[in-house]
Parts: sequence; structure tokens; C-alpha cells
Amino acid sequence: MVVQIIEDTERKREIVERCDTVFSRPITVRDDYEAIFSRIDRNALFLAALEGPDVVGYAAMYMDHDTKAGYITMLGVMANMQSKGVGSALMQRCVEEAAENGMICVRLEVYKKDAAAITFYDHWGFEFEKECSEESIYMAKKLSRDAAAP
Repeated sequence: MVVQIIEDTERKREIVERCDTVFSRPITVRDDYEAIFSRIDRNALFLAALEGPDVVGYAAMYMDHDTKAGYITMLGVMANMQSKGVGSALMQRCVEEAAENGMICVRLEVYKKDAAAITFYDHWGFEFEKECSEESIYMAKKLSRDAAAP
């Protein structure tokens, strides 16, 4: 499996639409999908996990150079590829990219009911940061200089 940066807008859209079914609240059916996609396309580091020619997952991450924080806004793995290291490969690349770009932490939002995701993020060293809403929490991971895997 390979994780690569995707820059082409149409390729990003294709990947988002292909992988969107893995999310409990898909973004492609939201009223503000075009605005969300446009922000991801213009401002996020967009990573795709490829198994041969097939996309098996993706991640989108913003980096705020003022606060030195990376924000993973999307990380999804196709259902048939979960528990096969795809999420870990994407997370590893996000952590590496954040560290290489001078970030001191990586943050994300996760639904409280998504126990599998919370367990995955715990494994990667993310800790509860604060409540976001009744449905979700923020988690954060402090980065070391080597951005090593857990």
C-alpha cells in the first residue's frame, strides 16, 4: 500500500465520493458539501491510501502555522480494508507531515459514540482535550521531533 499526496481537484472529489460511505455522517449528502469540499480542496493536505490502483482510504489535514497545530478533518478507510493497517498508514503520514511542517500537535474531532475511532486515536497517542458538542469531543496528540509511530 502507498499513501500519496493528491493535488488534482477532480481526483480529490472522486476519492471523497468513493470513500464517503465509511462515515457515520457522510459529507456528500450535507447541504454544505460543496463548501466543505472547496475548503478541503484549497486548504488541506489531501492524502490517499492506494492498494494498487484502488483507493482504500484518505485523510485531509489542515496546518495552522500561527498556532502550530495540525487538524485532521477527515480520515476514512473503506470497510473491506479496515483493520489492515490503512488507517495507521494514513495517520503515520499525517503525523509526519505535521511534524515536518513545524506543528507541535495534531487535533481532531470524533463522535463520542464511535468507540472504534476513539480506540484507534488512543492507540496513536491522542488524548481527550475537551467537549465539542453533545455528540463529539476534541482529541489532541503532542508531537515529538521524530513523530514516531506508537
